[in-house]
Amino acid sequence: MFEAAHKGLTTATVVEKGDTVGYVDHAPGGRTPVVATQAMKLVGWPGLRVPLELGSGGKRVPGHSAKAGTVVREMSAGEGPDAVRAPSPCGTPSQGT
Repeated sequence: MFEAAHKGLTTATVVEKGDTVGYVDHAPGGRTPVVATQAMKLVGWPGLRVPLELGSGGKRVPGHSAKAGTVVREMSAGEGPDAVRAPSPCGTPSQGT
């Protein structure tokens, strides 16, 4: 039974390195992309639903002082201690996008 379950497992890339996974909105109407710093791959079986979350990683999002590359969010896939996590830094700020 274990072998049959093992053969059904597959690896899938959920997020590619460089993908925009969110935005930080700032006044007056500008947005800064939050970008994945690494690919996020998960192991599972076809049809498996895995929750994705873009959280703060327990840290406050820096204000206007954050420079490009500052980690502002943490992408996680899965739940609990087995969740896969990856830092996501700010991109370059843009106005009105």
